[in-house]
Amino acid sequence: MIIKIIESGINLSCYINNIDWDELTYKFSHLYNPDFVNKICRKLINEIKNQYNLPDFVIPRLYDYKDEFLCELYTIATLVKNNKNVNKETSKLNNEIVNNYSLKLETEI
Repeated sequence: MIIKIIESGINLSCYINNIDWDELTYKFSHLYNPDFVNKICRKLINEIKNQYNLPDFVIPRLYDYKDEFLCELYTIATLVKNNKNVNKETSKLNNEIVNNYSLKLETEI
């Protein structure tokens, strides 16, 4: 599974296996899948916990618990960007800096 985060100015996009975040989280989308998104959230938080040796009392504070989702877009983006295994590429497009983050998760979801 590959998670991509694209930051440009104030814009933020997330793709999970090339599926746009909005497609996975918009209730009327045919790709709507809160269970899938929540499994990814749990996996990312578990990886961050292990990589940074976070104490257990910190972990509940990493979740957003909004509607059916454990994590919102900005939380997922932060977890990906701070993962020690993330690949980051920076480019310039129309005089604006674009950061591309890519993280491969070894998981069965």
